[in-house]
Amino acid sequence: MISVRRTLLISSLKTNLLLRIVSGQGLPSFYSALHPDGTNIRQEEYDLSILIRLSFRPSEIANLMQTTVSNVSANRRRLYTKLKKEQGSAKDFDDLVKGIY
Repeated sequence: MISVRRTLLISSLKTNLLLRIVSGQGLPSFYSALHPDGTNIRQEEYDLSILIRLSFRPSEIANLMQTTVSNVSANRRRLYTKLKKEQGSAKDFDDLVKGIY
């Protein structure tokens, strides 16, 4: 019972933060930080970034985005390269996104 309540609470908090990020109230620099030097990212890439920022696990992201965990990891690596103009890992991307305030 406690586990279910905890899961629901965490889900509610993540949803609240997600709505704040999307509306620009939570992290005003989030969107602009993902578009350095006019880099264009697709909506799916932005969604992935939001989910990473909200600390969703790759398996959860795969379920939400209806893809595989390996595809999620590959997209994270590609996004890091796209944004930083250098090779990096999926974890590098996670660290980058989680460091946006």
